[in-house]
Amino acid sequence: MPAIKIKPIGGQRSWFLAISVLVLLVSPSLVNAQALTGAQTQVLQEGILFFDTEVAGSATSNSGTSSCALATLPAISDASQVASAIDKFVQDNGGKGSPFDGLGSHIVAGSQRAGVNPFLVAAQALKESSFGVHIPPGSFNAFGRSATTGQPAVQLAGRSWYKWSSWAASVDSADDEQSLIKSVYIDAGLIQIIDLVSKYAPASDGNNPTNYAKQITGWMQEMAANAGTAVDCGQGSTGGGASAPGSPTGNAAIGKQLAAANGWGDGTQWQCLYTLWQHESGWNEKAGNPSSGAYGIPQSLPASKMASAGSDYRTNPATQIKWGLSYIQGRYQNPCNAWALWQSRNPHWY
Repeated sequence: MPAIKIKPIGGQRSWFLAISVLVLLVSPSLVNAQALTGAQTQVLQEGILFFDTEVAGSATSNSGTSSCALATLPAISDASQVASAIDKFVQDNGGKGSPFDGLGSHIVAGSQRAGVNPFLVAAQALKESSFGVHIPPGSFNAFGRSATTGQPAVQLAGRSWYKWSSWAASVDSADDEQSLIKSVYIDAGLIQIIDLVSKYAPASDGNNPTNYAKQITGWMQEMAANAGTAVDCGQGSTGGGASAPGSPTGNAAIGKQLAAANGWGDGTQWQCLYTLWQHESGWNEKAGNPSSGAYGIPQSLPASKMASAGSDYRTNPATQIKWGLSYIQGRYQNPCNAWALWQSRNPHWY
């Protein structure tokens, strides 16, 4: 039997990631250190807060601004189609007849409840245990999750492995894998796949987080392609305007409602606003630009600027949208003016 090589994702073991924290100050030398252009340096000094974030995803995972390649839940319009895409991925990648064969609907349900990307869960199941094939016997644990004192467990190789009651429960229950990803990683701000992987599979444990994250991200993108229009990955075309949905969902729906107070909730102005923020962040309230530090749906730099609209600015899409609308109105008068200037600049920013 192949040796079990499962890495802990539960956070019960103390992994420490050495992070070099770069503080972005408004001075030419430090701004240049953040890989901003000369034009961006100048406008930052003039008080402009937003920059092109078409590279907002992890630089190492090459994910762009795709919300389908982040740990957080992307916008899903057809859950059954996404479940089918996951089931196809399992079968196409050696999982036919495995414990995860046919679990797509459970993975999607648990992910929607926790606010976690279901593609991440399926990709981890492949990476960590070949879709549940190589696991501690009787644990139903495809993710290498450790158990703490008092939790159901299987003892193996000197460790306590978390034990679920069934495969479905491991991805669709009150204590499923998604709930743990949310509480341990996403709530700690680890949204990019490279950041999440660097914590649960660190180099200090003999892993290669960069290659690991690249593989995970590639699988997530494969599932997103399988899902087609059932999931909105937030990657509008740079050659023209992305089409705003007539009945948007998720954060875009909040944006449409709030924009209506400015007279921008439909027609051309809504089209411009939707397209602008689709390019900037994919309407993901936790999108971050690793180069500049810009954050959120409108990509505020720094993120703390949005505190003027509410103390929950890091997690509440409505707070971010209110602040972004105010900024656009004050500086550009309307979204179409902002979008026009965004398109005219290279690299893009507004």
